[in-house]
Amino acid sequence: MKKIKKISSKIGSSLFALVFAISFIAGGIGVGVMPLAKQIMGYWKAQNLVAVQAHIEKLSLDEHDGEARTYQVKAEFSYSYNALDHRSQRINIGGDTSDNIGDYQRDIYRELQRAKDQEQSVTLWVDPDDPDFAVYDRTIRWMRLLFLLPFASLFPAVGIGACWALWLIWRPSAESVNPVIPAVATEFAQHYQVPFSHLIIKPQQSGALALGIFAVFWNLLAWPISGVALFSSHIGKNPLVLMVAIFPLVGVVMIVLALKLWLARKRVGKPVLVMARAPQVGMSEWAGSIRFIPPLGERLGWLGTPQSGYPVRIECQCDYEDSSGEDTSTTTLWSCLVSDIQLAHATVQTSFFIDFPVDLPVSGDADGRNKKIIWKLVVKLMGDEVIFLLPVGSTLVASAKIDWQALLHKPKRLYQLDLTELAISTSVPTAIKRKKSCLGLVVLLSVFAVAGWGAITFFVLPMFDSAKYEALSALSERAPVAPVQAETYAQLQAQLAAGGDPNQRDESGLTRLMLAAKEADVGKVQLLLASGARVDDVTPVVEEAGYRLGNRSALFDAINNDAVEVVTILLDAGADMRLASNQVWTPMHYAAYVGAVRSMRVLREHGAEIDAPFSEARGSTPLMVAAQYDQLPSIRFLLESGADTARLDSYGENACGYARFFKKTATAKALACDQADLKLIKSLIAD
Repeated sequence: MKKIKKISSKIGSSLFALVFAISFIAGGIGVGVMPLAKQIMGYWKAQNLVAVQAHIEKLSLDEHDGEARTYQVKAEFSYSYNALDHRSQRINIGGDTSDNIGDYQRDIYRELQRAKDQEQSVTLWVDPDDPDFAVYDRTIRWMRLLFLLPFASLFPAVGIGACWALWLIWRPSAESVNPVIPAVATEFAQHYQVPFSHLIIKPQQSGALALGIFAVFWNLLAWPISGVALFSSHIGKNPLVLMVAIFPLVGVVMIVLALKLWLARKRVGKPVLVMARAPQVGMSEWAGSIRFIPPLGERLGWLGTPQSGYPVRIECQCDYEDSSGEDTSTTTLWSCLVSDIQLAHATVQTSFFIDFPVDLPVSGDADGRNKKIIWKLVVKLMGDEVIFLLPVGSTLVASAKIDWQALLHKPKRLYQLDLTELAISTSVPTAIKRKKSCLGLVVLLSVFAVAGWGAITFFVLPMFDSAKYEALSALSERAPVAPVQAETYAQLQAQLAAGGDPNQRDESGLTRLMLAAKEADVGKVQLLLASGARVDDVTPVVEEAGYRLGNRSALFDAINNDAVEVVTILLDAGADMRLASNQVWTPMHYAAYVGAVRSMRVLREHGAEIDAPFSEARGSTPLMVAAQYDQLPSIRFLLESGADTARLDSYGENACGYARFFKKTATAKALACDQADLKLIKSLIAD
């Protein structure tokens, strides 16, 4: 019957461990390892992609409400490659999913929405070997990479720990073997005149392993979480975000403490307590010896500098531990200094005597559950504290219990107890060998990992994310909000005649002149300019994802449609040809980007500089922009207009460098890059 109970207990524990093993390994692979691998593989694949121009056919931003609101941008692009039409719905090279990590989904959506509203083409990155594969964003999402790291590491680690626990449950139990050290036993028998029997006790663990495992779990959670929170938030607007940096700092401190504990125990070695006989309360001159394995100081070297002597302090104490409440309290009932000496280098052992008081309780459970009497020998040496638990027993047996409440009212003093009331009979084993099960630790760390990560994912990150989103929304809503409905020429004329503002803006910040230029309506543009419309009014500047967007005048809307008549009217009205949209795009750059050759000709006739560099960024020229986006008509016009093919940007690249980097074969041919390279080589040889 006893055997059946043991087997049933093993089966129950095995099922529990198996559930943990399967769920955490499968979950870690599914939600961590595979998405992480997809991100990394996408990074390598991105190096071989080429750029093409594509049109946005469909666009939406899906919102999913659960414990936290998540977003996913969905789009469909149409593009041509090698004279064949293709379609793609891919956004990011690492895979598309619904999430709320930073503002990535909403930033991409706003970016695509602007291009769609302005009927602009966008750049897709196509795999030359598989033209059906095309993606809009070929960059790695580093914040998502950090987000996936704990799932890819912690969850499989917990599952492997559960497998280890499963193995420990079913492995054959080793037979109890009493450790024997004949030399030590003989020495004690001869010196102390005691029977040839002894007890060897190993010290308690230093705690370095448990603290180290906890520290690893803590750091695997804290660093990615803090990274995501810090990178996805505006610290200037929300300084409290910096408080998350405390968590990785705590993790570093725990790692340092764990290493310190490990190194201290490593220097000491593996000391054991050897006793000639079992200790008992009331025993005088109980003999013990600390055996140093290896000899004291022999493990030093890379762990420290050996010394001629080492201070060693040995203390003995009796503690009452009460863990029945929320907190564990410990009261010292008795303590004494056993030895405080200096031991020479390479000492093998040190011996001592202890007189145990007669009126103290023995080791073991006290008067109730979760209450214990703990006798221990504390050895302090070489920066470490080695603790041996003593099995202090008694041969006195009675029927009543000890009055523990009276005993604890005055701690650290001896009490005259009625020995007839002692009701504890302790049998002392010949050997003590402690086995630690990792199952409890696995369960504890699993619960901690899941609970901690869940709390951060569903509460902390959405808080940072929503705060940032609200800030951007407030920024974008500062533009005047006087809506302008689509109106005919007659309606516009009547509005202006009735005192309407020719510079009125709609909800998105577009003026009437910008809307007219977008429609390529010459009559409206002339009417608005004659009524006092400002030709260089620009869209509001909005800072999004680290970029300053906006500052776009009506001239850009006219160029986007290559509406040459509107472009001419605006330039004649004094439109600034050096005004930089988005802080970098001049009208000539933008015309080269969209292939608006007729607008480029008008700009040149009005004095626009052909080789004008960006005001910021890399300092690219219009020819470099045309080379990057494979705009052959723009390239031909710029070359005919005398654009300098040898001009370099701030990174030392010319237009041919752009064509090579973005793998634009036709562009490189149009720029005669091979001939330019040959000419450069010949000039270098001649020099």
